[in-house]
Amino acid sequence: MERLIYLGVFLEVLAALLGTVSKQLIACTENGGWSASKGCLLGCGFFLSFVVGPVVDAMAYAFAPQTIVSPFASLDVLFNAISAPCTLGFQKEHFTGMHLVATLLVTGGAAASAFFGPAHSTVLTSELIEREFSQPRALMYFALEVFMVGAAILVVRREEGGRLQGIALGGVAGLLMGNAFLVKGFVSLLRTAIVTGIWDAFGGLLPYLLLVGALGGSALGAYFMQRGLRKFKGIYMVTILDGIKITCACLSGDIILNEMSRRSWQQWFAYWASIGVVLAGIVLINIVSKDVDLHDKSHEVLNGDEEHVQLYALSSQSA
Repeated sequence: MERLIYLGVFLEVLAALLGTVSKQLIACTENGGWSASKGCLLGCGFFLSFVVGPVVDAMAYAFAPQTIVSPFASLDVLFNAISAPCTLGFQKEHFTGMHLVATLLVTGGAAASAFFGPAHSTVLTSELIEREFSQPRALMYFALEVFMVGAAILVVRREEGGRLQGIALGGVAGLLMGNAFLVKGFVSLLRTAIVTGIWDAFGGLLPYLLLVGALGGSALGAYFMQRGLRKFKGIYMVTILDGIKITCACLSGDIILNEMSRRSWQQWFAYWASIGVVLAGIVLINIVSKDVDLHDKSHEVLNGDEEHVQLYALSSQSA
């Protein structure tokens, strides 16, 4: 594995840490009741989410293959699951033994995927990007993504709370923010232009379309992420969001950029088995997370009914 790939992995781990901080800042401003500092915290959260995090993320994709870098975004789940009970204690977040097992699956799968992924980062040119993007497999991926985004938005608009709306909000946010191939294409063109001093690629529309697509998807995904963090607990929402985001990033790296084409079928199978381990950990965190809706009134009603029963019992005894 090239030394630059290690640098790319390190930068992605840093991006995951920044992503955790940004999501928790947004969650604090939406549900923490800190009116005096709400604007400042929200501004810091979005600055980390829109500016600092994407820059570090883009640098990671510049030094390592997308199929290696993408799984390490799952560390956001680990960082959030460990820290949320302290930083988001007002939301009654919990970290149990099963959460620990799930986070170990996430980190172990991410490390294994880096081992079985491609050993070299492909230098993308304008011609190569246009050729890969026009392949039937890529066009089918684009069409499926548009359909899934539309279906998720429809569910978000029709559902009024509950896990289904949470899955839809986290899913559409992760899907929109998981288009790593757009970022990979742009930073590859930029890196090549800086190294060679030849900027011919930027004389056409392709680099700018890649940049606009990446920024637009990130911004729209952040909007749905904010809505999700406003209604649901952090561990639950971040788990769904990052699970879909990682899956889309890995799939697009293999399907659109064809990064795993030079690996043997055994390595290809081991790589996707590693991704399966990551997703198993994410699903496990989602299963063991209880009372995910921050605005669920059922417990309040239940507690109220219990109080009425107790009062009725006391009155009966006194009578």
